[in-house]
Amino acid sequence: MPKENILIIEDEKEIADLIEIYLVNEGYEVYKAYNGEEGLKVLAKRVNI
Repeated sequence: MPKENILIIEDEKEIADLIEIYLVNEGYEVYKAYNGEEGLKVLAKRVNI
């Protein structure tokens, strides 16, 4: 079964890292961005838009 993907957009690096740890431990594949513009770029790259 493929992993579900989650994109975290959070400007506080420590918070994003903590959320990532929990989600990876639950079996998710996690992508992080530190602002909305960066998040849109990550999303576009992942879904090929």
